[in-house]
This record gives sequence, structure tokens and C-alpha cells, in this order.
Amino acid sequence: MDQLSERRDVATLGGGCFWCLEAVFLEVPGVKDVVPGYAGGHVPHPTYEQVCTGTTGHAEVVQITFDPALVSYGTLLDIFFRIHDPTTPDRQGADVGPQYRSIILYHTPEQRETAHRVIRRLEDAGVWTGIVTEVVPFKAFYPAEEYHHRYYERHPFQPYCRLVIAPKLARFRQMQLRGRQRRLSLSAWNFRRAMAIDSNCRQHPPVVKTISNVFGGKVGVSPSRSMPERGPTPPLPAEKRPQTA
Repeated sequence: MDQLSERRDVATLGGGCFWCLEAVFLEVPGVKDVVPGYAGGHVPHPTYEQVCTGTTGHAEVVQITFDPALVSYGTLLDIFFRIHDPTTPDRQGADVGPQYRSIILYHTPEQRETAHRVIRRLEDAGVWTGIVTEVVPFKAFYPAEEYHHRYYERHPFQPYCRLVIAPKLARFRQMQLRGRQRRLSLSAWNFRRAMAIDSNCRQHPPVVKTISNVFGGKVGVSPSRSMPERGPTPPLPAEKRPQTA
């Protein structure tokens, strides 16, 4: 099997309650696994109750395993910054405490550079002003207790899930839908443009074959062949003319 298709990368992100992040990232194409847990603190193997005191230094995070051939780290960060507010220190909505801070724990220098680049782009574009997201090296990740895993999937009607997670998930799905519609629109535009080019080139047979080859024959166009015009029929030689009496 191709080694590229087997490659898996890991991203560790925190932006409020890990139930929210888990629910969204589980729906991202190319993401293979999402595990809620704790990272960024100084207490080994913390419990949920310990983290909730705000004294362990840990943040609620998700560890995302993804296929970089299908979804890039930069794309994951774009989604991350769309589904939480990175401008509120130690807080996301009604969830208050250092465990809810916005944090990116990078696993490689490339991830660190990507994180800083995405943050600069968002601030330069005015999407967010005053981003306080921590960008720190990854050290350790402690999976959360089993009852936290796939929480929204198992408890969709729980009040927190209905009031907080469901709206975030709906916004993400709408964002995905708009992205698909835009890609379909661009695909249709490219197809119409290709057909217009080919239609124009049909008037010039020497060029048509080249255009059809460029599109790999996938636009439903076959190279047209021009037959040379037949001139007047030459007269028969005298010895083959019918003899008259």
C-alpha cells in the first residue's frame, strides 16, 4: 500500500469544553479519530474533578488523528478558530476557568509556524482582534474518562448539548455545505468554460485534438477529423473512354 495513504498526523487543540470540539472534528473529512483529554498542565494523570478546580494547569483539549493527504493541519486550525472565541482569556461563553482557555499544542516546528501564520492571517483580515490563543509545545496528553468520549453523540438531548454544542455543530455543517456548493459552482464553471473552449476549437480542427488531450477526453469531446474536400473528377484517359460507333 502507498505509504502516503497510511500516514497519520496528530493535532492537539483546546478551545472551551472538549465535548464541543470533539463533536465538530468527528465530522471533518480526513479526520480518523478524536479523543478528549487534558494537556498543558503540570499534574500527571489528572482527573476531571481535579482539572475543574483550575489548579492543575491543564486545559480541556482534543487530540485529533488525521490524514494530511485528505485534510491539512492549516484547515483544522481554520475550523478551530471558527468554532470558538479565541479572544476571551480562560473562558468560552458561560464556561469559565483556565481549563477552558484557547490553546494550540504543536507537535512539530511546522505546526508551530502554521499556527502563527493562521493567527496573523485572521488578525490581519479582521476576523478576530486580540487573539489570546496560546501556542505552546506539546508535552503530554491524558485521555479523559470514558464517559466524556463521544458525549454529544451519546447525549444529544442533554441541555448543554442542545443549547451549546448543537448550534456550533449546525454552524459548522452550514459552513461545510457552503464550501461544497462553492466547489460545485467552480466545477460547473470550469466545465462550461472547457466546453466553450472546445466548441470554439471545433472550428479549427488542427487545434481540437490538442484541447481534447489536455482534458483527457473527460469533457465528452472527441477529436474531430476534417476530410479533405474532393475536387472535380479528373477526365478518363482516352483509351478508357467508351467508344462510340
